[in-house]
Amino acid sequence: MTMLLASNPPSQAQDHSHAVATSLSHYGGTLVWGNINPPTIINPVLTSHSVSSSLLALLFDPLVRINGQGRVAAGLAQSWDISLDGLVYTFHLRQHVFFHDGVECTAEDVKFTYEAIREPSNQSHWRTDTALVKEWRVIDPYTLEVVLFQPMSDFIFKMTREILPKHLYEHTQMLDNVHNYSPVGTGPFRLLSWNRDTNEIILGANSAYFEGRPFLDKIVIKTYQDNTALWAALMRGDVDLAIFLNHQDYEVLSKDPAFKTYQIFSGFYFAIVYNTHDAVLSDDDVRHSINYAIDRKVLMQETGMNGIESNGPFYPQSPGFNKNVEAPSYNPPKVQSILMSRGWKLNHEGIFEKAGQPLILTILVSNKQQNYRQIAFVLRQQLSEVGIGLKFVFYDDENQLTKDYLARVKPQMWLRMFSGISPDPSDIVNTWYSSSSQFGRLWGYHHPAMDRLFELGRTLPDGPHRDEIYQHLHALIYENQPACFLFFSLTYHALSARVANTDDFFTMHMPGYQLKDWFIKQERREHHGNY
Repeated sequence: MTMLLASNPPSQAQDHSHAVATSLSHYGGTLVWGNINPPTIINPVLTSHSVSSSLLALLFDPLVRINGQGRVAAGLAQSWDISLDGLVYTFHLRQHVFFHDGVECTAEDVKFTYEAIREPSNQSHWRTDTALVKEWRVIDPYTLEVVLFQPMSDFIFKMTREILPKHLYEHTQMLDNVHNYSPVGTGPFRLLSWNRDTNEIILGANSAYFEGRPFLDKIVIKTYQDNTALWAALMRGDVDLAIFLNHQDYEVLSKDPAFKTYQIFSGFYFAIVYNTHDAVLSDDDVRHSINYAIDRKVLMQETGMNGIESNGPFYPQSPGFNKNVEAPSYNPPKVQSILMSRGWKLNHEGIFEKAGQPLILTILVSNKQQNYRQIAFVLRQQLSEVGIGLKFVFYDDENQLTKDYLARVKPQMWLRMFSGISPDPSDIVNTWYSSSSQFGRLWGYHHPAMDRLFELGRTLPDGPHRDEIYQHLHALIYENQPACFLFFSLTYHALSARVANTDDFFTMHMPGYQLKDWFIKQERREHHGNY
């Protein structure tokens, strides 16, 4: 058997963006980051939301990182190996990496952190990532072995949690530890202050950081009541960075040379999931006809949503995207041609029917979120224009979708939003794997060829061959149309034009550690001198 992977990635020092800006004039200044989500505790084991989640990568480091391209890169582990049988991962840690209190980070800290994640009482959001781990072995201070119960080629993607200092958390209650509000990590910035009344957090550059001191002296995180207040602060120049803006505000800022603006994939896409066991929708041609009946550009315009048209689960810039798959196309004549070839005929009401049965489909639509209802109403209008009827079944909660409920209302389709962002492509296509337990598989879609590709993709290391497998999966998913893919939503972001070297951050993965490479142009350095 050949080695699955022997990874010796280039050191981050070689790949470090400081190489583009080494002048002493680039050091200094303060970045003010405005947001509307007040910080919660800052702890890699416990934190999963709010601005605190974004701060983890500034205050801590993981074993391995996910870069802007969604690839694994070195972090605290400068290299790693995988055994021939895929059961043992050996991580080789950097030496002389220190926590902000001066204590060296070792393999013991890594083991402690992941055992804390696995501990049920900590209720960690990432506990399932450790399900296949049999044992964590500290070989020496700089070598850690992770032994699995069974091979899992994408396990390396689970090793991206930031590492806690064991000496500050051992023998304490994780949820109540004082350092949840005074975090101590190894990251490029350290906590200087946290005003719990105003929710203002100030971070200072870690001059002893193992990849070199960040260019910025400080990062100030300020919390505003709502988007309107944040917008006003941004326009006044009180704030340098604001992420997840409204599209209308983004459009204004994109025309102002005082700002740099970015629109990037949100990580989610909308699709109509089919019950392929249904008497009508079991016909591939009927499903393809629905695909051609939808004008996705008009759909986004009329719902006020902005995005990129979709022909599958992979975003166009992701490794699994197959550029040879047919682009989404609106083609009403093709809809009629396909349906007529399958024996459907237009009745006097302008609806297709066969054997006296009109082509009126029932779709599940969430009643809680307005955007779902808006999309559904536009879909009904567009489908009716080509002779397909659409009937809504609104529900309030996904827990409502029991077998008894589905048997009673008999839906044939389901309008859903899916996650399309993950460094592991198998997470993105998991919905279309027959053995998946992912919620949303109401009707148990099954396709043997897709299953084989899915299983093969999970056994291969990250790289071009694995990409080819998922690109083949993309083609099969489109060919078989288990769902009608609509569009990927976008997010909008802006920052002051005085901040430089920022492009690597603004990708769909938004790797937070990249802020260590940002710097402020010298001519406007004094803007935030009060900090």
